[in-house]
Amino acid sequence: MTPDETLSALAARAKSKQRHDQKSGEDADAMRELVIAGLKQGIGPTELVRASGWSPTYVRRIAREAGIPAAAKGVQP
Repeated sequence: MTPDETLSALAARAKSKQRHDQKSGEDADAMRELVIAGLKQGIGPTELVRASGWSPTYVRRIAREAGIPAAAKGVQP
C-alpha cells in the first residue's frame, strides 16, 4: 500500500466510524493498524491526525505502543 492509499483508507475508515458512532470495534482497530502502517511508511503524524480525526496525543500513544520511537526534537522528516 502506498502512503497516499494509506491516508485515503484511513480517512474512509474515520468517516465510517463517525457514521456508525463507534468508539471501539472493527473500524477503530483498522484505523489503528492504518496509523501504524502510515508511520512505518514515513507519513508524518500531522497528516495521520488530519486523516483520522484523532488527537496528536492519541496518535503518539499508538506509535509508542507499536514500538515506533519519537522523532528527535526539532527534526523534521
